[in-house]
Amino acid sequence: TMADLQEAPKRRPPTEPKPKTYSCYLLRSLHGMARGCVYIGFTVNPLRRLRQHNGEIKGGARKTSRFKPWEVVLVVHGFSNKIIALQFEYAWQHP
Repeated sequence: TMADLQEAPKRRPPTEPKPKTYSCYLLRSLHGMARGCVYIGFTVNPLRRLRQHNGEIKGGARKTSRFKPWEVVLVVHGFSNKIIALQFEYAWQHP
């Protein structure tokens, strides 16, 4: 009946998972002794990665541990897979 249809719980349409994209980023040190020193890396989450480099959460790179804090200068995002992002990161580090 019409009343049964109105009382039935409404289901949301299934959502497709968000595709994972990779980013490459450029950081600049704000440390007094290393001001202007830069670091290039790649990640799926640039903001979390910055927090790691700055020591707020675990997982920063050894190369960035001495020259905290770091700021993001530029993020290039939208790489569809890890290999493409790593190739871009390498080319950026070795112009």
